[in-house]
Amino acid sequence: MTTTAPTITPPRYTGVLINGEWSEPRTGRAFDDIEPATGERLAAVAAGGPEDVDLAVNAAVRAFQTAPWARINPTERGRALYRLAQLVREHSEEFARLEAADVGKLLADARAEVELSASLIEYYAGAANKVLGETYQAGLGKLAYTLNEPLGVVAAIVPWNYPLPLAVLKVAPALTMGNTVVLKPAEEAPLTALLLGQVALDAGLPPGTLNVVPGLGEEAGQALIDHRDVAMIAFTGSTDVGRKVMHAAAQRIAKVELELGGKSPHLVFPDANLDEVTRYVAMGLFKNAGQDCCAGSRVLVHRDVVDEVTSRLKAAAEEQKVGDPLRGEGVTMGPLISQRQRSRVHSYTSGALADGGSLVTGGRELVEGFPERSTFYAPTLFTNVRPEMKIFTEEVFGPVGVIVPFRDVEDAVRLANQVPYGLAAAIWTNDLSTAHRVAGDVQAGMVWVNEYYAHVMEMPFGGFKQSGIGKDYSLHALDAYSQVKEVTVRL
Repeated sequence: MTTTAPTITPPRYTGVLINGEWSEPRTGRAFDDIEPATGERLAAVAAGGPEDVDLAVNAAVRAFQTAPWARINPTERGRALYRLAQLVREHSEEFARLEAADVGKLLADARAEVELSASLIEYYAGAANKVLGETYQAGLGKLAYTLNEPLGVVAAIVPWNYPLPLAVLKVAPALTMGNTVVLKPAEEAPLTALLLGQVALDAGLPPGTLNVVPGLGEEAGQALIDHRDVAMIAFTGSTDVGRKVMHAAAQRIAKVELELGGKSPHLVFPDANLDEVTRYVAMGLFKNAGQDCCAGSRVLVHRDVVDEVTSRLKAAAEEQKVGDPLRGEGVTMGPLISQRQRSRVHSYTSGALADGGSLVTGGRELVEGFPERSTFYAPTLFTNVRPEMKIFTEEVFGPVGVIVPFRDVEDAVRLANQVPYGLAAAIWTNDLSTAHRVAGDVQAGMVWVNEYYAHVMEMPFGGFKQSGIGKDYSLHALDAYSQVKEVTVRL
């Protein structure tokens, strides 16, 4: 494998950020943050525990109750967030290189995600002074109106596949509405969340407004969702963990916003442009090594064109250059996040073979020619997959897709809806009537026609069924981080 010199800057911040100050965790422990492309340690990161979480939540409570953040003119809050966006851009290369190394993603993708994060902060900064109440004349001599008030302390818990933008998707709207935040990043990729905490301080956010506590999920994460003073839990991650979040929130009737798993389908009709289908389906399968809740991992294809689509996707999968995205040349797909995740992905491909699925390509861990402790996996495709098989119904979260034929529109919709998830779907057809009909029948929160990953930040992002509750992105997200109060006055 052709290599160049490593281009990784060591992280500046690896402790816990509480009330505007960096410190070692009260646990006295750290965990190794591993670079998946090499298997080597990137940093030793503070393993925050229940005491650190309690201190962070208490700091956020004090900041909410006594600091001016929730009470200042919303325009001033917006200006502070604009400063934060500007500083994210000023540190964009540092953010991008940390993200690329921590997750194992292409540097170009990491740079795009930093720009998205800065744009999201700007978007919500601009909305800060545009959240309006309603008035109603309740009768002669009476006036009724509504106020949109912050909730208090928001627990933001984010995963490892897109650490910076997913953190911003929780932090920015929460801060816009005047809340304070305790951010718990994933232990597999915590570095850009820690840098975001420092940049927020540099932007002038009051101490305690944004606290960052890295740590293990079963310790720091559990303590955070169980904390009595957390008014809302904003979580992105697996559906199984989402159930635990809902259970914890139910004990004290805390608010939740959940963006969970997916098993998104492509529905390819015989009149589709197969060049475009191939390009976008391959991107949806192998982008970020398939570690994406929106990954289009079920390719449902009309039986008239299924053989051609299979042949094209096999070629596209085998054309992927898998390697170290920071050191290899021409790499198009990086590693999985960890050894555990690679083992999980391989168990699905082994199970599919045992269940009678036909392996088109891939289905193996990539070892020869790669660093000993790295976590690369071959782009993988299956045919002869039945709807009752796990690889059809469960989220693999790796570069693995299944190609399944259908007879007609009704059969395509039935197959698309035959899973517990409902996050995204793509429809490939040049027939406008078919596109609208299927878009209405498919159970998904986002439907894209003749495109994939077509989402824009001004539109709501979120799914149906077991893919979650609530919406990220857009102005709809602000509703989750506020509560409406009615006031009636007899004049």
